[in-house]
Amino acid sequence: GLTDTHVEALLRQSPHLHRLTLLACPRVSEQSLGRLARLCPSLQQLHLEALPSLRRLETIKERGNASQPLALPSLTHLHVVHCSSLQ
Repeated sequence: GLTDTHVEALLRQSPHLHRLTLLACPRVSEQSLGRLARLCPSLQQLHLEALPSLRRLETIKERGNASQPLALPSLTHLHVVHCSSLQ
């Protein structure tokens, strides 16, 4: 299945990504959101569904475990469904 490492590889290849859907990816976490914010600042639509490892809509800093607010300046649509561990 898809992991944070796979998501990072995809994002590195798609810096001008405008829409992203992550559906039923049990091994994708908020680490992917941090990479998304850093690698795809033009993202406009984000759909997150059935991501049980996603605990927060924050990003994990690259060094250390401190979290920060998710910063996607172009985001206009956010859809989050069935992310059972989300706080």
